[in-house]
Amino acid sequence: MKRDKINIIKTVVKMIKECWSLIHQHDKWYLGINLGLIVISGALPAVLIVILQRIINRLQSGGYEFIQIFQLIVLYIGINILNFCLQEVYNYYNNSFSLKFNKFINLKMLNKSMQLQLKDFENTETYNIIKRAENQGGTSIVNYLTSVFNVIKEIITIGSTIIILIHFRWWIILLVLIVPVIKCIYTINFDKKWYEIRIERTDKERRAWYINFLLMTGNAFKEIKLLGLKRYFISKYDKIQSSIINQDIALYKKLTIVSIILGIFDYFITGYAFTYTIYKGYIGIIMIGDVNAYTDCIYDIKSSIENTFSQINQIIQQSLYVELLFQFFDIEVRKDNSVIDISEINKIELKNVSFKYNNNYAIKDVSLVIERGTTIGLVGENGSGKTTLTKLILGFYDDYEGEILINDINLRKINKTSYTKKIGCVFQDYIRYETTLRENVGFGEIDNIYSDEKILNAIESVDLKEGIYINNGLETIIGNWFGDKQISIGEWQRIAIARALIRDADLYILDEPDSSIDIIKQKELIDMYANIFKEKIGIFISHKVNYVHLLANKIYVLELGRIVEQGSHSELVKDGSIYKKLYTECKKI
Repeated sequence: MKRDKINIIKTVVKMIKECWSLIHQHDKWYLGINLGLIVISGALPAVLIVILQRIINRLQSGGYEFIQIFQLIVLYIGINILNFCLQEVYNYYNNSFSLKFNKFINLKMLNKSMQLQLKDFENTETYNIIKRAENQGGTSIVNYLTSVFNVIKEIITIGSTIIILIHFRWWIILLVLIVPVIKCIYTINFDKKWYEIRIERTDKERRAWYINFLLMTGNAFKEIKLLGLKRYFISKYDKIQSSIINQDIALYKKLTIVSIILGIFDYFITGYAFTYTIYKGYIGIIMIGDVNAYTDCIYDIKSSIENTFSQINQIIQQSLYVELLFQFFDIEVRKDNSVIDISEINKIELKNVSFKYNNNYAIKDVSLVIERGTTIGLVGENGSGKTTLTKLILGFYDDYEGEILINDINLRKINKTSYTKKIGCVFQDYIRYETTLRENVGFGEIDNIYSDEKILNAIESVDLKEGIYINNGLETIIGNWFGDKQISIGEWQRIAIARALIRDADLYILDEPDSSIDIIKQKELIDMYANIFKEKIGIFISHKVNYVHLLANKIYVLELGRIVEQGSHSELVKDGSIYKKLYTECKKI
């Protein structure tokens, strides 16, 4: 238990430092302005109590001119107005800063995500950190430090009122502290337990989110409707959510019972202190103004102590969640040792390349050479390693065994930006950008996104129907999220191909680029690919083995991550057992 408390304190101190540093990067004046306003706001309640005490005592004792009392009244009203104005200014400043800082953090998170490697998103543990961090942001950091500032403010209020009350009976202060301290200790343990439960059920909450995504976005509407999966998914969602809610209700039940017991005990203690003070006033030991001041101090101290402990509990709880954001920022980013820029790709060579997913080899001892003017075909069944091999060639993974050489230069030493600028690729899981046709195609070469000529040439090369964009031209919004122009899967795929073709690349990688295109158009695209691949390096991946030989000079057959056969179409049909089988089966279709 003692060790846990030490760890909690260390976490809180660390998070305050981290948040302080991050905010200072954005605005160096924020912390100073907040501290200044908080010191003033924290001290004003005690000042008001003293002024009111003197007003009432002077009224009771007599012997004072009204002007003397009126001056105190004006001062009392003026300080209240000042306190009100400071609070409003503080709220405005804080809200304005929070909005700007939230944008700052969101941009920082987006930049961080783009520094990560593909493998980070494929790793469950790392991906969970990313998902948890998504729920945090600049607002959570501002709220966190606001809680810290509130504690400072309440401590100043407590200290200033104690100075007043200590002149009466010092032991009342200790009496008022009893329940808040017990409640604070219990709440800290409660928040820690709740946090642990939230972390443990991250996967469960993600599954609930995924079901919600399937049912609410319409992406899976057709299959869910056709297969009658509505009840299944809703029932599953209900079970997951019920499990989560039951956990929370059980915890809140315990908290409520303890809070009621402590609350009743607290009212008895406060009632005793209140009665004792009034009695001293009744028997004339203290004046009415003193009674009013001391009872105000008792309730102010009690309220401020409760607020302090509540804020401390909140800080501890927020520390655990804000830490998730910094865990995301602390994800190790591969140091870019690449110092060599390249302006063209003339040769790609893999020497005994192997690569593991979760300690299992996805690629094993692969060697091949592709030179400019050569197109290779990668064939094999699902899971054979074709797509993984292309990811390695694209430079998405660095933790492979063996060597990948580009123009006889180690890929790890090549600046990835200069390298990828010379690559055009259509992924098997290409993205359908719910945005304008211009952006959908222009994203392939962002520098030419406003070049109508290049974009239209790319569109025409894939024979995209003009009717899709006849009304609003290239500004037509594709998809139904933000626009009303829904297009077919085949048309989406043509746009993806156009996005790859707009780039003046030396290497083109096409991963199942014709899977959603009809047979007649496939033959037209094959001719187009053949023209594109001239004097370039081409890598063509397709399950349709009967088309690969029309493009590829050499074909590689993969099985369980290994190249098991290689050669020309005629050689493999004659000698290759796996390729011949795949080709024969495709010819029957």
